[in-house]
Amino acid sequence: MSDRPSNVSQDNSDQIIPVDQEPLVAVPERSPDHEAPAAQHLEELTREVLELKLDYLSEAAQHLEELAREVLELKLDYLSEAENRSRSLKRLRAQVKWLTGILLVAIAVLGGSLIWLTYSLNLFPNQLERKIQSTTPEQQELESLKTEKISQNLSKLTREIHRKDEPNSSFFYR
Repeated sequence: MSDRPSNVSQDNSDQIIPVDQEPLVAVPERSPDHEAPAAQHLEELTREVLELKLDYLSEAAQHLEELAREVLELKLDYLSEAENRSRSLKRLRAQVKWLTGILLVAIAVLGGSLIWLTYSLNLFPNQLERKIQSTTPEQQELESLKTEKISQNLSKLTREIHRKDEPNSSFFYR
């Protein structure tokens, strides 16, 4: 065994410390009173760390929430712009359809009127010729009647003029 007395203990540093004597360095005794403040201090540190973590997480969550809102607003803006473009395209397509229909109707009316005009102009000279031919005898008759009437009126006028020129002679002859 060892040559040491029984009241001496040896620690790892090969120093001999008597058991019944107090050590030169104060070693805190582990009592329930000493462990309670250390545990409380540990709990407080743990709480502080957890609170810091919670604060960081809540700030991160708020930041993420703000980012999510911004992304949502951008998506809504994009969707509303796309919807507006879609509506305007639909409106423009409807207007193009209306204008195409109006153009087709105008072309049909113009074409119809051109066809009618061509047809009526082809008939017009023939009808005019027939009318002239049918009215020529009537016109000749009217012309002859007019000339007869004019000649009768002329002869009457000349007679009256002659009568007026010879007022005395007419007086004696009566």
